[in-house]
Amino acid sequence: MHIDNGVNVNPAWVNSIAVSADGANWSTINKSGLDVKSRFVKQNSATNGGHPFVNKGSHGQITLANGEDTPKLSFDPNDVVNQATWQGNTEAAVQVAVSDLTDWLN
Repeated sequence: MHIDNGVNVNPAWVNSIAVSADGANWSTINKSGLDVKSRFVKQNSATNGGHPFVNKGSHGQITLANGEDTPKLSFDPNDVVNQATWQGNTEAAVQVAVSDLTDWLN
């Protein structure tokens, strides 16, 4: 996954966050009214009530949303390959991602 400030991908995308699965084909999310929400999930168990599930371990989750009920994008910042400072599955990396995204929205 690739995420960037729209103007870093296309100078005309002034009011957009750019998102791409491959770094070549981009789509945009309008910045207007977006909020950045984050949490750091600590998973210590590989089972959930005796039922196995994919255990990602500790990881961050960031959501860009318009208000409480309208998420536009939710992602693990460690999955964003073009933002090296968001890597590492640490609370500090999540904080850097939130700071970057907040700056892009302003």
